[in-house]
This record gives sequence, structure tokens and C-alpha cells, in this order.
Amino acid sequence: MPIVTLLSDWGLADHYVAAVKGRLYCEWPDVRIVDISHQIPKYIDTVAAYVLKQAYPYFPPGTVHCICINDIATPKRPHIVVYEGGQYFIGADNGIFPKLFDHKPAQAWRIMLPSDSETATFPALNLFPMAAVHIAQGGDPAEIGEPYDWQGQNFSLRANVAYIDPDYDANGLQVGARIIGEVIYTDGYGNGVTNIGRPLFEKVRAEFPHFEIRLRSYDAHRGKQPLNRISRTYGEVPEADLCALFLDNQLLEISLNRASAAQLINLKLKASVTIHFKA
Repeated sequence: MPIVTLLSDWGLADHYVAAVKGRLYCEWPDVRIVDISHQIPKYIDTVAAYVLKQAYPYFPPGTVHCICINDIATPKRPHIVVYEGGQYFIGADNGIFPKLFDHKPAQAWRIMLPSDSETATFPALNLFPMAAVHIAQGGDPAEIGEPYDWQGQNFSLRANVAYIDPDYDANGLQVGARIIGEVIYTDGYGNGVTNIGRPLFEKVRAEFPHFEIRLRSYDAHRGKQPLNRISRTYGEVPEADLCALFLDNQLLEISLNRASAAQLINLKLKASVTIHFKA
């Protein structure tokens, strides 16, 4: 039986999550609901896209994902159903889909179902459940929508991508380089995931093998040795010491072993992370 997932920035203190689940069960009592997260920072769709991107590849074909972040529709940014990789994604075309996919999705439809409310403030309750259940039960999205034109959106232009800044000497010879990135997600342990990917890191290190990772908040807070190694596990450094490692998704993470980097060295969302390379 297909799964319907929920991703939101509602938190757990209010009634929103329970209300939407109740509506889904009213539409289909046998529906299987999975909460991906309801702790996304308010309105931050880059974080929402990161979390969903890490989760959805592990779901079976036919899964329907309801993206309840910035989900108020406008005439130019309507509610849509997106089909990609055997799964369906429901949300407003508010800019999250180019952050979720690096290519134009296989198919998309503009949802034409009427809302069951006179207000448009809670589409995740008054619209998404009907669309999600229709699809999860095997219904054709074309029966509830019309083909959607992405209106020239470029899915190849990735937001929040780290970049290389070459370093030259006085004679114009390149003597090193910097990779300039930032923290794009902090998890529940206070670890900071950056937008610096392993392929980019290895590309620069192949030419300039010596590197040092610099964090503005860390450099000002502590006088220890620079961070100049990549660990395989957190336990390779002493407790509460800084480490850098690549995750399964090939992104660089900055962590404190058994402590919160977000709290202790202020490694928050959008914090600058620079890797200096030299020969």
C-alpha cells in the first residue's frame, strides 16, 4: 500500500499535524502516513529541500510526499503535483523544486481540485489530502490537474553551491586555492552540514594537497591547532573537539565529538566555511 509523507515547519505544539493526519484518515482510513519532519525552521525551504532530498530516495515507488512549507499558492506559483523517480511530490511551486532536483522533473501537473474551504490559508489541510489520496490509490494526476509548464525555471542553476577561489602570487602564478561554502543544515546533534561536496574537495586537493578548514566563529573562540584532516568517524578526535567528515551524501560536515557545534561554537545556518589549500 503506498505511503503519504508529511514535511512541514509547523512544529509539534499546535494542532496542525494532527488535523492534517485526521483529514487524510477521513479520505482513506487505510492510508499509511510517515512524518519526515515538522521541525523545519519557519519558511526556510532550502532546509526543507535538504531534509526531503536525504529521505525520499529510501521510499518505495508510488510514495506521495506532501511539502507543507511556504505552501500558499499565487497565480504564478500554483499548487502542483510533481512526478520524479517513481514518486510524487505535492506542494506550491514556490522555488523549492529546483532546490530539490538538479534537473527538470519528469512530469508535473497544476492541481485543479477546488479547496473545501473558503480560505486559502491551510492548503495542506483543505487541498493536499484529497490530491495525495487520489494519487496514492492509483489515480492519474491528469484527472485532478492539467500539465504544468515550469515557465522557464532553470533546474541546472543550483542555489547554495560552494565555489573555488584561486590564490595567485605576485607573479600571477597559482599557489593555492580556497573553497568557499556555508552551512546549509544543522541536525539535532548540532552538527553543521555544508554545501562543500567531496568531488569538489578532492579536485582541489589533487593539485594542492595541504589544506586547512577555517570557521570564523571557531577561530575566534578557540586557539587550538587548525582543522586540517578529514575524519572517518566522530570518535577519531577527543570528546568535544572539532572534526570534519564527509557524509553518505558526500557533503562535508563540521562537528564536535559528542557535543553541539551549533551551540558551543555558534555553527549556525549560513555560517561561513572556507577551506584553504596550498601545495
